[in-house]
Parts: sequence; C-alpha cells; structure tokens
Amino acid sequence: MTHARNRHAHYYLSLVQDAPDDIAYIQTFYPQLKNAWRTLTNPQLQLDYIWHSKHYQNQQGLWADYEAWLKEGIRLCAAGVVLLEDQWALHNNLGIVQFYQGRSPEALQQLQVALDIAYRTQSDEHIANTLSNMAGIHYANNQWSTALELCQQALPLVTDEDDRIALLNHLSGIYLDLDQSEQALEYAEAALEVVQASGDISGQRLVTLITLGRIHLYHDQPLLAIDYLQQANQEAIEAGDIVTQAACQLELGKVYEHLKDYTTAQKHLRAALVTQEQLNDLKNLSSTLLTLGQILHRLGQRENALAYFERALTISRQLDQPANIAAKLNEIGRIYTDLDQSEQALLVLQEALALNRQVQNDSGISTNLTNLATAYWQLGRKDLCFAHLEEALTNQKGQVTSGIFVTLHNLIMFAEADGNLDLARHYITTLLAIEEAPFYVDVEQYQSWQARLVDTA
Repeated sequence: MTHARNRHAHYYLSLVQDAPDDIAYIQTFYPQLKNAWRTLTNPQLQLDYIWHSKHYQNQQGLWADYEAWLKEGIRLCAAGVVLLEDQWALHNNLGIVQFYQGRSPEALQQLQVALDIAYRTQSDEHIANTLSNMAGIHYANNQWSTALELCQQALPLVTDEDDRIALLNHLSGIYLDLDQSEQALEYAEAALEVVQASGDISGQRLVTLITLGRIHLYHDQPLLAIDYLQQANQEAIEAGDIVTQAACQLELGKVYEHLKDYTTAQKHLRAALVTQEQLNDLKNLSSTLLTLGQILHRLGQRENALAYFERALTISRQLDQPANIAAKLNEIGRIYTDLDQSEQALLVLQEALALNRQVQNDSGISTNLTNLATAYWQLGRKDLCFAHLEEALTNQKGQVTSGIFVTLHNLIMFAEADGNLDLARHYITTLLAIEEAPFYVDVEQYQSWQARLVDTA
C-alpha cells in the first residue's frame, strides 16, 4: 500500500517537475497534488514536494498551503532526517510566507533561525539571502535604517545573481521612501541591468519594473510610470502570477490618482482589492483601502472614505505596524478636521504622532504636525497652530518633498487669515526660493504668490 501511494505521489511530482512555470497546467491537477501530499511518509519525497510546488503556491497566493508544508518539513528537522542546507531553506521560506500573510514578528523569528543556521554552515550565499529577506520585512514596516543596515551587510556577501537583484530592489525601494529618488533610480536601473544580463529566476524582473514605475511617478513622469507598470502587469498575466497582477493594479491606481483620473484609478484599485481579499493579502489590502479612501475623500465622499480608512486601520493594527497605523489615523484625522470635529481630530492625530515618533518616521511626523495645526486653528489655538507648523518645517530638515510645500502653504494661509501679512510674505519668499517649487505647487497659486511679492516690493 505504501509503495502504491509513493508511486502515485511520484506521478504528480513529475508533472510539476516537467512544467514548473506552467501555472494553468498545474492548476488542473493541484487538488490531486495536494491530496497526494497528505499521504506522504518518505521525508525526501516530502521535501521534493515542498521545493517543486513553492513557485505555483506563491504565485497563486496559496500561502496557507505552503506554510503548512514548510512546517511539516521543519517537523522532519526535529527528527534529524533533514540536511542543514534544507533546514536553512525551510526556516527561510517559512519566514517569507509568514511575512506575505502579514505576520512580520513571526517571520523575523523564523529568519533569525535561518540566519543562525547560515552562519553555522558559513554559507555567504545563505547569509546574504536571509539578511536580504529580513531587510525586506523591516522596509515594509517603515523601519528604513534597520533595512538599510541589513542590505549593506548582505551586499558584499552576495554570490547569487537573483539575490543581488532582490537586494538592489530593496535598496531602491528604501531610498525612494526616504525621498532620495536619484539613488532609488540608480539601484533600480542596476537591478534591471543584472536581470537583462543574467535572466530572471524568481520574478525579480517584475519587482524591478514595478519599482521603476513608482520612481517615475515620484519624478512626476506618470506616462513613463504607466508604461513600466503595464509591462509588469502583462508579464504577470502571461505567467499566471495573480499576486503581482494585484500589485500592478494597486500602483496603476496610484498613478491615475496622481493624474486626477479618479474613475480609472478606482477601476485599477478595485481590481487589486478583489484579488487581495481573495488571497487574504492583508499587507497590500491595507494600502489599497487607504488609496481608495484618499480618492473618495478628494471626491467629497467623506463618510465612504472614513469607512475605507477605518477598515485599513483595523488591518494595520492587526499587523502591528506603527507607521502604517499612523498613516491611517492621519487620514481619519483629516476627515474630522474637514467636518470641524476638532477635538476628535486632535485625539486621532496625537496618537498618530506618538506612533511616528516611536519609529522615528520623520516624514510621518511632519505630516501629523501639519494636520494637527489645522485642528488647533479650528479650536482657536493660534499659538499651537503656528508652533506645530514651525516644528514640522524644522523636522523636514530642508528636504525637498511634497510635505514641505504643504507645510509652507499652510503657514502662508494661516498667517494671512491672522492678518499677519509680513509673516505670510516671509513664508512666500521661503517657498519661492526653493528651486523645485514649480514642480510641486499649483501653477495658478505659484504665479499668484510671485505677483504678490512684486506688488509689495
């Protein structure tokens, strides 16, 4: 009976081995493959199933299946029948799949076990791979300094080209979120160069294309961003990779939001939402809900926007991501200020500020301070309004981002409302002195401020 079961299991394994990238084909017999897995008693055959099925399971978002199989593999480790190299891979991959499901603390624990094994075996390749995966988790949780440190530790040790591409993509994303877009572009282009020279093994080409799309959106080149994202989406469709398709739809939604084409933006975002809900992809679902809420807020649909923000907030609290929790609280606070519910806005925005201070998220701190200023203005606390805006300006350390222009715009607006035209003129002068101002400020507003300086000269 055992021999017959093993023969049956070998048959389905051979089907996967013959066409590992043919997602549509594997889909036709995956239920039988899964049933065969349940009958396995041979440790080596169990490991073979894990390694050969992971590509399909990851691309289809079958993370619960993959996690269960990996845990069974780790149980074999305790029985002493698994080589150290396989033990490293089991813990490393378990960490990755737990991260995909939004469980970062558990994921980091598994990756630490994998890292310890990699150091024991003195494998630079495994050390670099694990450090890169840990960096990706810290990056996703807005812990940029830790992520950068891990990437810098890993980069000199990399021997595998695919790992090098992943590291370059991590570095690109980190620098983009730190508003250092030129460095981000440099790393993304380096990643694409390696992909083109060595081929693509694990889908890092698509990650690179998505990153390039994000960078070009940051540089206010939305059409170029769309080109990269549509290319990535088409390749993901051809590969049957629904996880990456959803990621592309999310980023395309952000580009069309930037273009103020809110109908098209919502179409892409809702497509992403359907897949993310189907996969229970909480990490990305939270981001999609946030972006949809922001669009609805701009369209004046405050109640609908608030519902999206609150749902996104629930997910971020579940995932225990302080910076992401703060981002949702900030949007909720803005709605409360729009509704003149200033006391409620203060409570929400102060919680957001405390969380961003906790994780040293300077960009988030400045945003919270700027929005708190509006709530204090509504409450008649002009002193606290200007104090918070000045702190926001100082906190931005002269970095040219959209945030610094929002802060300066509010300083000008509140100074004028307070009748302090000299102070308003001071901030107009400060804003117009920034070389990049024409790229960030509405054209009519920019020209109006220029004219005002001339009139009062």
